[in-house]
Amino acid sequence: MLSIPKHTLGWDILDWCSTYLAQPDGDGKGDVWVFTNEQALFVLNFYAVDEDGKWLYRRAMLSRPKGWGKSPFVGAICSAEFLGPVLFDGWDANGNAVGRPNYSSHVQVAATNVDQAENTMAMVREMLQQGEAMDAYNLDPGLVRFRAPGGRILERITTSPRGTEGNRATFAVLDETHHWVPANFGDLMAAAIRRNLRKGGYRSIETTNAPVPGEGSVAEATDSYQKQILAGDKPAELLYDSAEIFIENIYDKEQALPALRQVYGDATWVDVEDVFKELSDPSLSEQDARRFYFNQRVIRGSQWLNPQKWQDLTDGDLRLKKSDPIALGFRGQTRDGACALVATRLDDNAIFVLKSWETDPKNQEVPYVEVDEFVRSALNFYNVKLFFAAPQNWQDIVGRWYEEHEGIVEERWLNQKLMMSKATEEFETAVYAQRLVHDGDERLKQHIGNALIEEHPFGHTIRKATKHSEHYISVAETAILSFAAAQEAIQRGLNTEGPTGYVYSF
Repeated sequence: MLSIPKHTLGWDILDWCSTYLAQPDGDGKGDVWVFTNEQALFVLNFYAVDEDGKWLYRRAMLSRPKGWGKSPFVGAICSAEFLGPVLFDGWDANGNAVGRPNYSSHVQVAATNVDQAENTMAMVREMLQQGEAMDAYNLDPGLVRFRAPGGRILERITTSPRGTEGNRATFAVLDETHHWVPANFGDLMAAAIRRNLRKGGYRSIETTNAPVPGEGSVAEATDSYQKQILAGDKPAELLYDSAEIFIENIYDKEQALPALRQVYGDATWVDVEDVFKELSDPSLSEQDARRFYFNQRVIRGSQWLNPQKWQDLTDGDLRLKKSDPIALGFRGQTRDGACALVATRLDDNAIFVLKSWETDPKNQEVPYVEVDEFVRSALNFYNVKLFFAAPQNWQDIVGRWYEEHEGIVEERWLNQKLMMSKATEEFETAVYAQRLVHDGDERLKQHIGNALIEEHPFGHTIRKATKHSEHYISVAETAILSFAAAQEAIQRGLNTEGPTGYVYSF
């Protein structure tokens, strides 16, 4: 949540824009440009300075849903960078930061194609030509660029990274960076633009809808950069302003309308009733609807399980007793992922997440000792008939579990595609045939939602969106192992009463 900074050039920039710019479109076209409160707060923060007059932020990202008004908003900022008081010029008598124009301004509206760049450039053209700026600054307008006396330029660019390299620029908007992917050299172009700006100590703003996790877009890289900042691994030089909301069912009007009002903020020109109707368009997938209108980071691809089918199997009254015959599954992880211990009751295929441990930017290591102690306690406390453990990175620990519970603990490697294909397909068959129930664990639900199908000659297993994706699936993999162990235990005739071992309280 942004707040008003102590020192900023933003107040003068807000005033300049409302003096010299016109509203570029809509019912108020031609009226004086006015920022919404949400937009104004972004401006105040982007132009914030420290006690020495140095910028607090080297660059910025603005992530909002489709129709929020990103193009006219950054069009106003481009216009200010072109002509307005955007450089620090000392302090006034009251201790407020004072700005001056950049008399050598060279502003770029950058995109990976002409149509995309024109979305913002068209806003700039109308703002300047219909407002007071046109005559006040003796502007020379053009289709691709504006010029002002003194050699000042505001232009749109869609050049290649090689063509962009070395261009002098004092400010740039990187427009809709969820489209800037390696396939169109968007990542290289962004890097070139930022290098050019850095030479003179200048800055950029990127705008985006929610990027698709795993596509490698510039927007996704900026998301990752923000996580590194939060973890303390990078200096806090990024102004990151993203509005995102998640709801279970976007087609439920009672859920959707309040969520849409929240994510669109004070963009009062957006009729959320019309947006809700748009969600029903058969050409719009649920993943794209969530990204475009709820600004939610959603994986594209072949989703493994239907989330509603999984939700339908929830039984909040499920309870696991220590005497219940169960099978366990364990999936180990060291960093950047999750560990989990999942039980499946042999009598009714009821699935319980006994515990899961998920790393985050501030806690990169899973707590090995805690995990080890918890699993040992569970093996002694419950009536465990069979335990399938994926030993990747945990071979020594799993080996000790095997020694202490020989005949119960067995290794199952996740890279054994034939075995995992059979287990995965057996699990999903049980889901769609409603032959299992579960306790509604939220993390398992999330990991199942993250899982994509991975096809191979033996059938299919599940995978993350990319190798380094932070949308984990480990708890889903553990549930598959647990369910497979339960079916194997039943086939071996282990579903009989027996000693439960020592009892520990945990």
